Amino acid sequence: MQDASRDALTEVLRVAIARGEIAAQHDPHTLAAFLVTFLNGLLVSSKITPDVHALEPSWRSPWSPSTDFFMPAI
Repeated sequence: MQDASRDALTEVLRVAIARGEIAAQHDPHTLAAFLVTFLNGLLVSSKITPDVHALEPSWRSPWSPSTDFFMPAI
C-alpha cells in the first residue's frame, strides 16, 4: 500500500515539476518518499497522542491564517 501511494505521489510530483510548480532541482521520488514518511509519522503521533492540540505548533507560523499568505517555492 505504501509503495502504491508513493508511486502515485511521485507521478503527481513529476507533473508538478514539468509544469514548473515545483523547482526542477528536486527529485520527485525523494519528495514522495519524504511526504509518505511524514504522513505516516503524523498518523503514529495521532494514535499515541489523540489530543489534536498536541500536534499544533507552539510557535507562530508564517502560514498561519492571520498573516498574509506566502508560500515559498519548494
